[in-house]
Amino acid sequence: MHLCIALQRTPLHLLRPEATAPLEHLLGFQDRLVTLAKGIGDPVGRRLRTLSVEIEVDVPLLLSLSKTPAELLELLRWNLDPVRQNVRGVEVVKWEVKEQSYGIQSREFLAAYGELRTVMHRFLENMRKEMVSDEDELV
Repeated sequence: MHLCIALQRTPLHLLRPEATAPLEHLLGFQDRLVTLAKGIGDPVGRRLRTLSVEIEVDVPLLLSLSKTPAELLELLRWNLDPVRQNVRGVEVVKWEVKEQSYGIQSREFLAAYGELRTVMHRFLENMRKEMVSDEDELV
């Protein structure tokens, strides 16, 4: 299975008056993701052996929104926790992070994004470890 997600905003934008996406669309997205995660997480009926997750990150947008590491974790959790909480025992879980940086290479940019990249990769690696293990092995 190949799952593609674009990371741009955190759930905080649900509360802002200038929010561009209707609340129903955002909650509908999460409802569908939860349903999908429960379906592929069912160990009895599923035949999922390999999960390939592609995450697209618009780096300049992420930095222009002044994402802190804590806000990035919130964003990752909001988008990926339904899968993280429901899928266990998959033989192979692969991540591909596609970064759109538009060739911006300033030191400030690289330093700011370097910290966020570390947080993101640590989150994804921990999630991968949880998903390839069986539920009984988790503490």
